[in-house]
Amino acid sequence: MQTFWRRVMARQSLGSRVGWVEGLLDRPALQLTLGLIARLLLVHLFLVSGAMKFLGWEQTQSFFESLGLPWWLVPIAGGWELVCALMFTLGLRARVAALALAAFAGAATLIGHSDW
Repeated sequence: MQTFWRRVMARQSLGSRVGWVEGLLDRPALQLTLGLIARLLLVHLFLVSGAMKFLGWEQTQSFFESLGLPWWLVPIAGGWELVCALMFTLGLRARVAALALAAFAGAATLIGHSDW
């Protein structure tokens, strides 16, 4: 992949600026930091939603009951969101966690957001 970017950068004819950008992106610490920031931005919705299921217990429980769902699904749904989001953020079986979050989002859309 590095050779691809080097070929692209060589065609740009930006002179000394190319070396500066290439050198910046080759730093492992920067790549790790940018990767963590990207993962946090991706899972922000799931982290907040999962936490709010526990912090706003009564409202979430009444919403689930209005959908005809039992109350005991509230901690399961909140825990699912929090655990999978943390796994994805930390890179622990990130692909499995991403698939689990996608499945959760699909199920939540079909069950809880049927007004579309």
